[in-house]
Amino acid sequence: MGRLDLQDATGAPFDDLLRQPKRVALLLYLVLAEPAGLRRRDALLALFWPDLDTLHARAALRKTLYVLRGALGPDVILTRGDDEVGVDPGQFDCDAIAFAAALTKGDIPRALERYRGDLLAGYFVSEASPEWEQWLDARRAGLRTRAVEAAWQHAAGRVEAGELSEGAKWARWASGHAPDDEAGIRRLLELLGSMGDRAGVMQVYEEFRSRLRREYDVAPDPKTQALVAASGSRTARPPPLVPVTTAEPAVASTIPLETPHPAPRARRSWKPAMLLMPVLGAAAAAIVLARRTQSPQLQPDLVVVAPFTALSANLTLWQEGIVDLLARNLDGAGPLKVVPPSPAIRVSEGRVADVASATRLGRSTGAGLVVFGSLLGLAGDSTRLSATVLDVSTGRSIGDVEIRGSLDRMDLVVDSLTRGLLRVVGQVRQIGSARLTGIGSRSVPALKAFLRGEQFRRRTSWDSAQVLYEEAVALDSTFALAWLRLGEVYATTQFPVPLASGPTKDNPWHVIYRAGTVNHGLARHDSLMVVAAAGVAGFELNLVPDAEARATAARVYQSALEMARLYPEDAEAWYAVAVVQDFLGGLVNTTNAVTYRSYSRAMGLDSGFAPAYRMALRIAGDAGDVTGTQRIAEHYLTLNPPASSRAIPFLIARLLHPATDSTAARRLLDSTATVMLWPGLLAIWLLPDTQEAAVRVAREIASREHDPRYWFTADFIVRRNLAAVLAYRGHLREALALSGDERSTWFANVFPELTVWGAVPAPRADSVFVDWLMHHTDAHGLPFSRWWWAVRRDTTALLRFRSLPSRGGPSDLAFLELGRRDTAEALRQFTAWREDHGSDYFGLLAMVRLLVAGGKRGEALTILNGREPNDWPLPSHVVWALERARLLELSGDRDAAQLDYQFVADVWRHADPDLQSLVAEARTAVRRLGGDRAIESEPVRGRTGLPGAARESVAGHR
Repeated sequence: MGRLDLQDATGAPFDDLLRQPKRVALLLYLVLAEPAGLRRRDALLALFWPDLDTLHARAALRKTLYVLRGALGPDVILTRGDDEVGVDPGQFDCDAIAFAAALTKGDIPRALERYRGDLLAGYFVSEASPEWEQWLDARRAGLRTRAVEAAWQHAAGRVEAGELSEGAKWARWASGHAPDDEAGIRRLLELLGSMGDRAGVMQVYEEFRSRLRREYDVAPDPKTQALVAASGSRTARPPPLVPVTTAEPAVASTIPLETPHPAPRARRSWKPAMLLMPVLGAAAAAIVLARRTQSPQLQPDLVVVAPFTALSANLTLWQEGIVDLLARNLDGAGPLKVVPPSPAIRVSEGRVADVASATRLGRSTGAGLVVFGSLLGLAGDSTRLSATVLDVSTGRSIGDVEIRGSLDRMDLVVDSLTRGLLRVVGQVRQIGSARLTGIGSRSVPALKAFLRGEQFRRRTSWDSAQVLYEEAVALDSTFALAWLRLGEVYATTQFPVPLASGPTKDNPWHVIYRAGTVNHGLARHDSLMVVAAAGVAGFELNLVPDAEARATAARVYQSALEMARLYPEDAEAWYAVAVVQDFLGGLVNTTNAVTYRSYSRAMGLDSGFAPAYRMALRIAGDAGDVTGTQRIAEHYLTLNPPASSRAIPFLIARLLHPATDSTAARRLLDSTATVMLWPGLLAIWLLPDTQEAAVRVAREIASREHDPRYWFTADFIVRRNLAAVLAYRGHLREALALSGDERSTWFANVFPELTVWGAVPAPRADSVFVDWLMHHTDAHGLPFSRWWWAVRRDTTALLRFRSLPSRGGPSDLAFLELGRRDTAEALRQFTAWREDHGSDYFGLLAMVRLLVAGGKRGEALTILNGREPNDWPLPSHVVWALERARLLELSGDRDAAQLDYQFVADVWRHADPDLQSLVAEARTAVRRLGGDRAIESEPVRGRTGLPGAARESVAGHR
């Protein structure tokens, strides 16, 4: 922690060894890598000797181990056979390990005493692989996150004990180690204000404000400013200091993300995190489009490069190519920020040849400086580039630059042009020294292929773009941007939902991850884009250890957020934010409402940006936005998508169109291949549409013969998919007949759900769950039986469950205490479980009800407004929304409550009679809250309540 030190048992330093950083780095990795244990030699070779062949790398490893044993003694380094290497944990003491161990034991003061600074601060090893640096960054960030969380927890304890000064000290410590966490800054300001320390408030705020302005060129969040303004008169009791995690980077608060009330959804085993509530994507895009119809305010240091006018036929490639190259060179030079190439080319429409058109371009993009010019072919293979820099605010030219050079080295010609332009701009801006970052390749053939690919990509000619990107990476295997674009194209030309994954050459995640491994020397915009995309790819390829997941996800999210802050009018920036929120949402605590808004913003900024539509189509479906899903599918079809990705949006657009009746839907499904029906089902199976399109698709798939080429056409898969979709739409008894008492795979959730919601007779449920206990090793749904046993007060079954291997944690004890009717202890155990990131539907719903019973509606609503534990089609989603609607109404949030009630009414419109009383409750509530949507008046048939345990389970809070 902090400065690296290495001593023997007497305190004498190993100075000779410390002068060999690569060998010390190997030792550090063996000590600190998680999980603890031996490491395979092959993995060590890839980390520390990536450029050597296997024979020479193994020789280097052997020599390093020999040197380490000679310096440290023969007992520290362990080996097992010829393949594994490690260290004996009994032979050394490490402050980072002691820190983590103290936290595990709950000894926070001891842990914070060992945290003397960032792990290996400033430590650098030349010639190690990028993976070593990434591992160290992730390990460092993970330890810092844990330290900050622990410091906030310790501060909260001191405040509760009345030791305000001590609490403030540790709150300052936490904020100091997470300086970008604006939420933490506000908690510190609130505490200092409650203590009457106005001077301390102003000092902390001014330091934070100055740093934001200096490093990010932004102001503090309005909430922070309002808190400071109000602190002068605050005399209230110190607020409770809840632990703050840095998994949600504070930079997010500087970006104008509007977060509607709908709550979040967790991730499927292979899919990104989603939400349940309907958020109108069309409305979100309309907000963005409306904002863009107004001319943005000019930013003096923002530069837009217009396509150059080609005065010779052989220079057409470079009309847009100059924008790609020059924009990346200028971006980040001193205070300059550059409008990314794609929006610059789109807005300019290729017609910028004079001051008047350049001025219009600058005002339409908000850029205070415009670079425009022309290319002229000369004798031989030479060219002349002439460029002008326009100050938009004055309408006057700052200066002109003319460069001549060879077409075969246009990269060098553009570099020379860049230096000339910086000299011109330096007359009116403080540029200082500037490093030319470029586009990431000095291979002119690779560069030409890439630039042609970019032109085809902007025109949505995906097949041509793919060929050219493949050519670019074949010519230059270190071309990070070409790898990233190639992965994007592979994803666009495949299904909206991947049917399989693996180490194939065209698997998008493998290609995108490759871009991250060669991400060197790029401009800010491109580097952040690669980091965000490759970071998500690392998770999708299961390359991130569980222990490092949250810290790594936070770092990836930080990159995307920084990109959006620096380039708020760039569709790619918001797309990067949306993808991280989408795929890593559960790790960075974002909701699907925010994810959907980010995709919508990207679509609003660039209506032709096909990747955003492709991803948003699935998000809109999972968000429950029927109209938005249909419109996104229809617009995607206008963007010239490849034939392989047209069938699914076509299916969705037609199924959801109001004019599609049952006969038309039947013909549509008959004509659609099964291989398209499956991902189509996944995209819409949470939609609350009145036609129940997902049920139609699931029934069609189930009626077809199994195709051995596709695993998802197997009988047990299609039958259980249909059962899940039916259960979600409230057809509980039909779902039970199809699913039976399946106890393995995720479908095992269906039977406990059907039991709790009243579709399974109690004797059958008791018998099935006892059988699951006996076969616990493959009974995946067994944890969901705990609610049933708690309702039935079957403490014997709960005790047996708790005694199973790997069980006995706080949630198991919480359900046991529920069965014993000790609600206070149950709530305490649920709280401990949730603080440890535990989540499942039944556990969270039980905790919600305990909180409400104790008068803690706000805490209960916080849970229901948070991320839901998964996004499979299950009845719990609807119950979750109903629970939340009731609490929202009681809290006075009528609009959000109305949305939830409407969702319940829509999803269960045609549900079993046993559920119709809840549908009637939802419809009545929508009318009571002033809903302006027309609700069909249908008679409520059958019984007016749920039977047995289900009635108790779904009981209201009123």
